[in-house]
Parts: sequence; C-alpha cells; structure tokens
Amino acid sequence: MTSFHDRSSGALPLRTSRWFAWVDRMPPWPGALHVTGVVVMSSAGYDVRLVPSPQQRDPDVLVLELEITERPGSWPREVTPITVRYDGRPEAGTYEKVVVRLPSGQEIPLPFDETF
Repeated sequence: MTSFHDRSSGALPLRTSRWFAWVDRMPPWPGALHVTGVVVMSSAGYDVRLVPSPQQRDPDVLVLELEITERPGSWPREVTPITVRYDGRPEAGTYEKVVVRLPSGQEIPLPFDETF
C-alpha cells in the first residue's frame, strides 16, 4: 500500500509504502501485534516511529500515529527509506483492523493476517 502526502505547512513531502500488519498467535497467549512500513524521507535527518493514538475511536480498531522528529544537525538531502515498526501486546487479540494515521491526518487502513 503506497500513499503520498504533502503538508501545506512547508514540511517535507512524505511517501509511505509496504504496510503490513499481523498477529503472531504463537504462545504465550494472547499473541503479539506487529505493524511495519517504509517511510521515504528526503534525508536521513529524521526519526520515525509508530505510537498508539491517544484518541482511539473504536475498540475494534487500533489507530497508530506516525510520528516524525527532526534530528539535530545538518544532513545531506538524499532520499532515505526508513523502516518503521510497532510491536504491541496484550491487546493483540482484540482488534479487527489497524489504521496508520499520517501527520497530515490521512489514514491508511490495514487489515491484518494471523500467524500460528
């Protein structure tokens, strides 16, 4: 799944791709929820992470916020893919889908698979 967003605030354009979500049902129960994706930034001068949103609207949907933090210092302008990952527990067995919310507010819905 690929998305492109450009914040009008003057921030850098953001491309994301290769979003996957799955629940690992191997013991110990209830399993672990994993979400991964790739965020393409215009330089390596950023830290990117997924964090649960404080505003969970639906108990069946986990909303993860994509947070982007600029690192201090000067970084060369070079397209940089950054892998982002979320590993959660113990609510892994309670969600029907996962939504990644980009800084622009755009949401990427992710149905997930189960592994045993």
